[in-house]
Amino acid sequence: MRIQAEKGDRAGGRAVLAMQGASLAHEPLLSQLRREPQAGQAVRYEAGWRGARVSQHSLLEAARRMLRPLDLQGVLEEALTVVQTVVGYRVCAVLLVDREARELWCAAHRGWSPEAVKRRYRVGREGVAAWVAYTGWPYYVPDAQRDPRYLEIAPGVRSELAVPLRAEAGETVGVLSVASAEPEAFPEDSRALLESLGLLVASAVQRAERDAELSRLALTDPLTGLANHRALYQALRRELAQASRYAFPLAVVLLDLDGFKQVNDLFGHPYGDEVLRQVARMATEACRGMDLPARLGGEEFVLVLPHAPKLAALQVAERLRRRIEETSLEEGVRLSASFGVAVYPDDGNTPDALVRAADEAMYRAKRAGGNRVEAS
Repeated sequence: MRIQAEKGDRAGGRAVLAMQGASLAHEPLLSQLRREPQAGQAVRYEAGWRGARVSQHSLLEAARRMLRPLDLQGVLEEALTVVQTVVGYRVCAVLLVDREARELWCAAHRGWSPEAVKRRYRVGREGVAAWVAYTGWPYYVPDAQRDPRYLEIAPGVRSELAVPLRAEAGETVGVLSVASAEPEAFPEDSRALLESLGLLVASAVQRAERDAELSRLALTDPLTGLANHRALYQALRRELAQASRYAFPLAVVLLDLDGFKQVNDLFGHPYGDEVLRQVARMATEACRGMDLPARLGGEEFVLVLPHAPKLAALQVAERLRRRIEETSLEEGVRLSASFGVAVYPDDGNTPDALVRAADEAMYRAKRAGGNRVEAS
């Protein structure tokens, strides 16, 4: 980590915190830190806990913790811990923007009421945080009883500060809300500190979301959106461990489309791709919430069915077989698939053994003329 000072405009200087490739402006906070003559001296400020002191070391340590690799929930919890332990306000929350619904929802909180946590806030219309999400600017409520924008977030709140979480492109991705039971509990230096903290939180949130998207793409088949080969075997290892520990069955259903090469030859690969997406949707609809549909490769698909004995798995496979058979393609071409079913522990106790057993059953169905279900 490094702190780099640059000459600025009227502010007389600009502090930039650079960590792990992320550069964030921290003018109010770090300009105060630069003015301190001794390294051990701290910046005084008033907060929920009077007389609290924030040292340069504490702030940089907070930045280091938030910008290390964390999932999104870990980032949010770390941010709220910083608000409470470093800045000193007990009631706080991070709200994220649902872009499609144009609403805010509470992603993490400390001290909010259950009603406030469950509620969704229309951007620009309901509450201080929603107003900040709309304008992109911080909003301070020195006296909640006098401000018409204030919407109760916790009993006894008398003042609130909401800070936008702005992504690199300038888009507001969320809001940091901090509240106090005292009126006028946010002096100028505390507001500046929390605005600087908001920059850190925004950067950490954006990084966590990017990491989550990369992880999702690494485990997702790009054509169908189903779990890919890697995700399938991860799920099988996880589910087999649970099945072994608690002695319940685990079924694997493997299907291969019959004569699919003919579809590509007659109508072209883009049409064939759309057929694969349609089969993927039917496979997903055949599954329960706990099940996993996956694309093994080519025109092969797998369903992982926890807690499913062989009879139940055969019924799922038969229902899906009929749905695929009822699918009409262009020029009167009919679609069909052959299915193989294998169940832990009878047919194997490893991912490879179960998939191999289901694959062998599927090929028996092929040799018998296709468009049928066979059990291992």
